[in-house]
Amino acid sequence: MPDPYSKNKLDIKTLKHLSKRLGFPVSELQEIASCAESLYKFDKKPKKNGGFREISKPNFRLKRVQSAIHKLLREARISNSAHGGIKGRSNLTNAKVHCNQSLLLNMDLKNFFPSISHYKVFELFHKELGCSESVASLLTKLTTVKGQVPQGGPMSTDLANLVFRKTDLRLEGLAKKFGLNFTRYRKIILAEK
Repeated sequence: MPDPYSKNKLDIKTLKHLSKRLGFPVSELQEIASCAESLYKFDKKPKKNGGFREISKPNFRLKRVQSAIHKLLREARISNSAHGGIKGRSNLTNAKVHCNQSLLLNMDLKNFFPSISHYKVFELFHKELGCSESVASLLTKLTTVKGQVPQGGPMSTDLANLVFRKTDLRLEGLAKKFGLNFTRYRKIILAEK
């Protein structure tokens, strides 16, 4: 297995190749994908500032597949600015970049995971990570629910970090132009077992 975050593309062109990489038969992946929407339990957690956050908890069978996808996605290169959900990075590594700065702007991305549509996920797998349309379609069905990235899936943070790579690069460039540092950290919500 390649080092974490070492590749620009996954280059998975066939369902057979995907099956081998994930360790599940194609038939099982297709069966789970065909009913993935029904394999979640939905829960609401209160937000600190009021309102609720919907947590989408995959059942055991779907979670096993999503955990394999999480391992696969860890091969794809992410931006240096991302600190959430990345081995060796944390809210502390994020904060260290900004220590002793005279000015700090902190912004929250509203509805972070729900704002990432299944269209963006498909485009990520197909155009950015070099998967065939059939592979990208199957992966999208296995990793999204209600047309968005679920908050609570093992691969949700990976997808968010990869979808935001281009935005991170643009914001890094803008920050550099003004002599500022840019980082992005998203608190991870862990689903109950």
